[in-house]
Amino acid sequence: SKKTVTRITEYVWTFTGKYELIAFRGVGAQAADQVLIKSREYSREIITGSKSNPRFDSRSYSPSEVDISWLLSHLSADRSAKFEINREVDTCRTPRRNKDVTDALAQLSKLAGWSSAVQQFFRSSLFPVAELGLSDKEKRLDLAGINTDGVFVPVVPLFIEESDAEPGSLTFKPADVTQFLEESNRSLVHKITAVAGTLPTGASIVTGAEAQVCICLCHLSDVASALGEGLDYVEHMLRQQLYAAVGKQITSDDFAAFNRFHNRKLFRDDMQPLPFSFSVRRSPIHSPEG
Repeated sequence: SKKTVTRITEYVWTFTGKYELIAFRGVGAQAADQVLIKSREYSREIITGSKSNPRFDSRSYSPSEVDISWLLSHLSADRSAKFEINREVDTCRTPRRNKDVTDALAQLSKLAGWSSAVQQFFRSSLFPVAELGLSDKEKRLDLAGINTDGVFVPVVPLFIEESDAEPGSLTFKPADVTQFLEESNRSLVHKITAVAGTLPTGASIVTGAEAQVCICLCHLSDVASALGEGLDYVEHMLRQQLYAAVGKQITSDDFAAFNRFHNRKLFRDDMQPLPFSFSVRRSPIHSPEG
């Protein structure tokens, strides 16, 4: 009789890593200038059938930074927002077209860009390792649920009809804004809790901690985007009201016709300038040169 022995060699790789989310003052040279917001170490064993490393021996990612000095400068001592538009300066045109709002949108755009960069690290560099080398019998993670579906964005352009409002109450009171923020916080916590319940715990690569960071950063981008869209909507509304008041959209052709009409009053009818076009050429057989 014959006996066939098949020997399969498996290679076990231990993938480890660490990330930190830090707020720092200045350049963060001293420990007192740094505040650790989030830090976590993770590891996972990856089994392969080849001797080649499925990832890399060692890798360090460049830090992703964003300056939030402007945002912090608009917080009062009780951590409430203190932002207003200076309507006395000549550069203030509309609620959208002024220096204060332009600066705010620029800062939020930088913050949203940083948020996207950090999310890109998690989704492109970290999350794929969680399913690297899994067998068909091993349970795969449902990472598609790490999103902001169902999270309330408290930045919305709302208007109150004058007939339904009390005199002088066409703007939201601080209590109304507080309710918006509370609902945003409640829905955010609910979303994070629900997603974290579907993910493993311990030293796994993807846990509720990573879901919390990604969902919060995604919500941050949603808020920045909603603010820009809301301000653009207000600008569009004012523009439409102006069109309705004038009766049409004024263009450069309308201004040209207006000037031609009034310039005619400067000359008698027999002295009105006539439009002309004269071709400058070297000879009748050459093409115009000017």
